[in-house]
Amino acid sequence: MRSALFATTVLLLTLLACETARACNCLPLSPNESMLKADVVFDGELIRITRLPSTSTYSVAYTFKVHKSLKGTADSVVSLFSDGSDCDAYFEPGFIYRVYASDVDGTFRSGTCAGNEITGAAVPRTFTRIQPRVDWPRLLMNLLEVCGLGVLLGSGVFVWRRYVTKLT
Repeated sequence: MRSALFATTVLLLTLLACETARACNCLPLSPNESMLKADVVFDGELIRITRLPSTSTYSVAYTFKVHKSLKGTADSVVSLFSDGSDCDAYFEPGFIYRVYASDVDGTFRSGTCAGNEITGAAVPRTFTRIQPRVDWPRLLMNLLEVCGLGVLLGSGVFVWRRYVTKLT
């Protein structure tokens, strides 16, 4: 009884500690390939990260001050939008980036496979970090999976102890 309870507890704790694996499937691009695929290429400093309202198509806007335009835009400020997927590019404040972006329905987007790179350090600024959103539906589904497995394991232990051990 104690070993079955211990095994069930260990399994449940293992499942609770696990996170769903997600990844983008892409091959690394050379700078030339990245330049050809992108609609806009620039060197710029990240000056603002804005969390967008949940009613928006996108969840985050990264605003860059363009230091040097290499392809596409001549604007001095460019905003890239992210919908929060694992394939979207993620930028940290305090760096100057070479950004390879594509125009998707009038908004600029960039991904982890685009070839973005850090080219230098920016002048230190005061910056507010955005807090990550909690993905409640996924968290709830993970909890339900763990509870379902616990019920299955408990039922199995009950059946084993009740019927199988009496047969032997």
